[in-house]
Amino acid sequence: PSSSRIFSWSSPVLTFLPFSARLPTKPELLDTTCHAFVGESVVLPCSTAPPGELSLSNSMLYWQIGMKIVHFFQKGQDSLKAQDKQFHGRTSLFLDQMKHGNLSLRISNVQLEDNAEYICIYKQVEDHHTKKSKIKLNVSSKISFLFRGRAPFLAILLSVSFCSFLLLEEYVRKKNPFLLSFRTSAVLKARHCLFPLLFRRH
Repeated sequence: PSSSRIFSWSSPVLTFLPFSARLPTKPELLDTTCHAFVGESVVLPCSTAPPGELSLSNSMLYWQIGMKIVHFFQKGQDSLKAQDKQFHGRTSLFLDQMKHGNLSLRISNVQLEDNAEYICIYKQVEDHHTKKSKIKLNVSSKISFLFRGRAPFLAILLSVSFCSFLLLEEYVRKKNPFLLSFRTSAVLKARHCLFPLLFRRH
C-alpha cells in the first residue's frame, strides 16, 4: 500500500511536494476524534509546544487527507493555490495563536464529504523534527435516529405506553362488530403517536 509523504526540501528555497512512499509497518494511531453536524463549523485540534514563540516566516504547516490538500501555510501566510476545491473558502487557521503553537484548523459549513482522517504536519525550516498528528472527523446529518442514549429510550417507552393506552381506549369505546373500521382508526392513531418518535431534529 502507499500513501503520501509531503516533504521535499531544497535550499535556499523551500518547496513542498507530495510523493508516494511506503507506509511504515506500524500503523498510525489517531490522536483524537472530532464530531460535527452538517452545516456547522468544527475545529480540528493540532498543537506543538515550542520553547519560545514560533517563527512563522520559517514555518510550514500542512493539513491533508491522503494526497488531498486541505490547507497549506508557509512563509508566514496561507498558500492555497493547490487546495482541493472541496475546501475552497471553508478553512482557516488561528493566525494570532500560531506563534504560541496552536496549529488547529477550522472548517466551516461542514459537509458529509468532509468525513475523513486528517493529518496535521508542522515543521520549522531549520529543524529536522516534524510534528505530526492524525485527527478523525465524523460528520452526521442533523436528522439522527432517536434510539441513542438512555433518556431517548425512556421517552420512547413512555410514549409507546401512552399510545397503547389510547388504542385500548379506542377498543373499549368502539366495541362493535365493525372490526375493519376499528383497525383503520387504531392504525391511524398508532401512526400518529409513533411516527414522531422515529426521527427528530437536533
